[in-house]
Amino acid sequence: MPNNIPAQQNLAEFINLLRASRQIYSDAKRNGMAQLVLSLSSAVGGPLLSAVFPAVKAWAGLYAVGALLIDLIFLEPAAKKKQETGARVQELFDTRLYGMPWNRVKVGPPPDPETLAEMATKSKHKHPDDKLLQDWYPAAVGAIPIEYARLICQRSNMRWDWALRRNFCVIYLILLIVVWLAGAGYALAAGYNMEGFVLSVVVPLLPAAVQIWREYKKHEESAKDSERAKEYLEGLWDRAMKENLPPEELLHQARLLQDEVYDRRRRAPTVPEILYARKREEYEEQMKQAGVAKVKEVQTKLSAAVAI
Repeated sequence: MPNNIPAQQNLAEFINLLRASRQIYSDAKRNGMAQLVLSLSSAVGGPLLSAVFPAVKAWAGLYAVGALLIDLIFLEPAAKKKQETGARVQELFDTRLYGMPWNRVKVGPPPDPETLAEMATKSKHKHPDDKLLQDWYPAAVGAIPIEYARLICQRSNMRWDWALRRNFCVIYLILLIVVWLAGAGYALAAGYNMEGFVLSVVVPLLPAAVQIWREYKKHEESAKDSERAKEYLEGLWDRAMKENLPPEELLHQARLLQDEVYDRRRRAPTVPEILYARKREEYEEQMKQAGVAKVKEVQTKLSAAVAI
C-alpha cells in the first residue's frame, strides 16, 4: 500500500516544525558567526595594532587568549545547546512523518509545544513564504509502502549532509592554509624576530586557527558519520530488495538508523546559509532523481512478488 509522506509533510503541523527548526538553526548560525568574528578580530587586529603600535604586542596577545577563552567557555556551549535543540525538533518531524516511535532514552523528551510555537512564529515573520519548506523529502516515495519510503527518505538526508559537508571541509582547509601563509608573509615583510613573530602573529592568529580547525574536524566527522550510516543503509536496502524482510524488521532497522541521524545532527556544526543556498537546488534535483530510482526498484520487486 502507498503511504502519505508526500501529503503529510506539507501539512501545517509539519511545516511549523520545519519553521521552528529553521529558526533554531538560524540562531545557532548567528552564534557561529559571533565565534568567527571574535577569532578574526584577533587574527587581523592583533598584527595590525602591533605594526602600528609596537608597544601593544603583549596586549594583542592577551586579547587573543581572552578571545579563545570566551569562545570555549561561553560561545561554544551556547552553540552546542542550540544545535541539540534543533536536532530534537528535526527528530520530531521525522518520527511523526515516518510513523516511527520516539526514542526517549536516546533523545530525551520532545521539545515543548510552547518552544516550537515561539520559534515557528519567529521564522514565519522573517520568512513568510513556505515554498522552501515544502516537499522536504522526495514526493515519489508516496507510491510505495512506508517501510521502504522511510529508508529512501533517510538515505536522502544522509547523502545530502555528506555531500554538503565534504564541500565545506575543503573550504575550511583552504582558509586555514591561507591564514597561516598570510601570517607568515606578514611576519617576513615586517622583519619580525622570533619574539615579535610569536607575539604579533602566532598568538593573535591562534583563536582563528583553532576555530577553523575545530569546525573543519566537526564537519569532517559529521560527513564520515553520514557516509558510514549511508553505507549501512545501502546494505540493508540490498537485503530488502533480495529478501522478504518483514515490515517490523525494516521499522526496527530504520529506528536504529534514525538514532545515527540524530547523533549526527546534534553534534554537527551548522552550515553557512550562503553555501547551503548555493547547493540546495543541485542537491534537491539529485535527491529527487535518486528517490525515483529507488522507488522503481521497490515497484519492480513488488511486481515480481505479485507475479509469483
